[in-house]
Amino acid sequence: MGKVYLGRVRGAVGTPTRTAAIKVMHPQLVQETDMVAMFLDEARISTRLRHPNIVEVWDMDLVGDELVIVMEYVEGTSFSQILRAARRDNSQVPIGMSGRIILDALAGLHAAHELRDEKGNPMGLVHRDVSPQNLLVGADGLTRLVDFGVALSAGRIASTAPDGAIKGKLSYLAPEQLTRKSVDRRLDVFAAGIVLWEALTGERLFSAATEAETVTQVLREPIAPPSSLRPDVPPMLDEVCLKALERDPARRFASASDFADALRAAVGPLAPPEDVGRSVLDVAGEAIMRRREALEKPETAAVLTDPTAALDVGDAPAKSTRRLVAVILVSVLGGALLTVFAVSFGSTRAGAGPVPSSTVAPVASTPSSSAPRPVDSAAVRQVPTPPATASAPSVTATATGSRPPPAWKPPAGYRPPPRQPSTYMPGEL
Repeated sequence: MGKVYLGRVRGAVGTPTRTAAIKVMHPQLVQETDMVAMFLDEARISTRLRHPNIVEVWDMDLVGDELVIVMEYVEGTSFSQILRAARRDNSQVPIGMSGRIILDALAGLHAAHELRDEKGNPMGLVHRDVSPQNLLVGADGLTRLVDFGVALSAGRIASTAPDGAIKGKLSYLAPEQLTRKSVDRRLDVFAAGIVLWEALTGERLFSAATEAETVTQVLREPIAPPSSLRPDVPPMLDEVCLKALERDPARRFASASDFADALRAAVGPLAPPEDVGRSVLDVAGEAIMRRREALEKPETAAVLTDPTAALDVGDAPAKSTRRLVAVILVSVLGGALLTVFAVSFGSTRAGAGPVPSSTVAPVASTPSSSAPRPVDSAAVRQVPTPPATASAPSVTATATGSRPPPAWKPPAGYRPPPRQPSTYMPGEL
């Protein structure tokens, strides 16, 4: 639905410049009513969520001709990259580390499930796309849940039936979603159970040559306990994992919180956040260094600025009186500035192909046949933060020589949602 860029956001005078991940909607999708509605829904829902284990969304705006979401930048990598690196090295993620990462994810999930509106009414939020790609593991050792683009909740703009719409990645869908039955938060519990099973075994749970075969696996194939593939998994942890993967929702954990309580009791000693952070640097240290170095080079930056733009997105903040200045990096690193987010924010439709590139440098992974070379964590942390006053050419967020995207126009039949009281606190951005 969108591409994500690494940038900086400057607030009012005296406030620090913050590094941000800036998601820009694909220009070819802005004329599609459903896509615009989903993009606005993601912003509207995400700006309400405030939890240490959820990527924080700071703002949503119409900047120039582009719809953008400005969010917290997680300096790290996705859990899928960590699992992939372990498979490549013929190793396994330590059980205590997997437990730490999944417990963080469950804490974020429970907070999302408990979200309420301004009147205190439950919003019935269901993520519907819990997967290793949407768990961002930071160099600080903290895991954060990301991407609520297909989330189910009350008050969505996009049309989606809670008992009929199939959303998310096929290999991480719950049986009731595939059979178009009523869904609730226990759907996310099942998906989190899949992630736990894969973290413990180092293998994919549901992955077949065709979509039809994958669906059959999800619905009918017996699920082996993780210890059948990894003998050091304790029996109690087997039981917890298999309960999360019960095909009958009534036999599953009733909530992510219940799942977390059982997992905490079964997993044994948890890896400290410092160990998780070191593993992140082993996997993604070189990419993190490249991003930091790029932020220090003002000649590689383009400034996206609009002092008056405001877009009515219901609960998302409208800022007609404040200036948003985001420094967006263009492609000086071969399009690999934000490798971790390329997977997290891609198409959520199973089997979807790559989206054609936009006029701005894409955030894409650089293929590699070997794991990134480990870097010294102390050396990474010693890279200086670029000064907030670094000069950059005041241009649009379009690479030199590129054709600018078409002006955004409301698609036929699109109507903005009614304005609602905003929960945004002035001065946050």
